[in-house]
Amino acid sequence: NYNPSIRSILDRFAPKTKTSVYESSAKLFDLCSDFLALTHEHRTLFLHSIKLSQIGKEIDFYEAHRHAYYLLLNGLNYGLSHEQTVLIASLVRYQRKQYMAPSHIDKYAAYLPSEKTCNALSFLMRLSLDLFSDFDHQENLSMNFEDETLSVQLKSAYLIRERVSKLSKDTPFKIIIQD
Repeated sequence: NYNPSIRSILDRFAPKTKTSVYESSAKLFDLCSDFLALTHEHRTLFLHSIKLSQIGKEIDFYEAHRHAYYLLLNGLNYGLSHEQTVLIASLVRYQRKQYMAPSHIDKYAAYLPSEKTCNALSFLMRLSLDLFSDFDHQENLSMNFEDETLSVQLKSAYLIRERVSKLSKDTPFKIIIQD
């Protein structure tokens, strides 16, 4: 599970991140993947995107997603197909959006999976970063997916509840945040 391109980019551009973000994102993906019709390959690419999501901040905080997109399109050149590279870069570019821009999906239609799959992955990316990026709460976290509802239980959930409330009402499933 080692890719020299990813490792090189992380070594040069990634700020120190908590492993709990990666682990929690993997759990979230596993819980929701069947409902969203995502595959094991999508899981791998999604987790690469999570690892690489913060690389643009080393260049410019305010346009981090655009810088990261450029770095990934031009730096992921070993062990990944063009399709995989474009998907990872696109997920990182749209990490703070609930869904990828339709114009972006149309422009890269030859490389990206279906719009439904892109939007499911993009939604999970945003949700993962909203839930897990700023807080080290792995030991206090419990997630469950049942009846088209994701239930997240953690201590001190106020800030996370605020972030999740900013998602549009057009989510693929219901999300409940509990203390």
